[in-house]
Amino acid sequence: MNSVISAHLGRNLETILLLEAKAISQMSVNSRISLLEEIMQQEGWDQDFPFVVPVLRAIFAMRNKLAHSVAYGFDLSVRSSVRRGSVSEESIPIQTITGLSRSAHFVTNVEMSFLQVRALPESYWTAD
Repeated sequence: MNSVISAHLGRNLETILLLEAKAISQMSVNSRISLLEEIMQQEGWDQDFPFVVPVLRAIFAMRNKLAHSVAYGFDLSVRSSVRRGSVSEESIPIQTITGLSRSAHFVTNVEMSFLQVRALPESYWTAD
């Protein structure tokens, strides 16, 4: 995600690398996803890659659920968490995690690679 955003915003390789290392990585995940969504809509890439943003949002939502909750008992799919003093329980079926994992693998390894190629400035591909 960072490399796609940086490639789109950067004018040359040095700027792209600087943006990726120093600027984009400092943004929150939600801000980066929103910026990526805005770039994709502006460029019309959201039509070619309609699952990228929803899958990224789902990945990080699931990551947060798993990171901020505790499994207990014999059923590891039941998670308990405390938020602002309120205790909540949620069941996360293994099929949900497996399906999201497959979607995430495809989006991050295939679709994001295609997006990065599209996002690179034309000067990257020329001898300028």
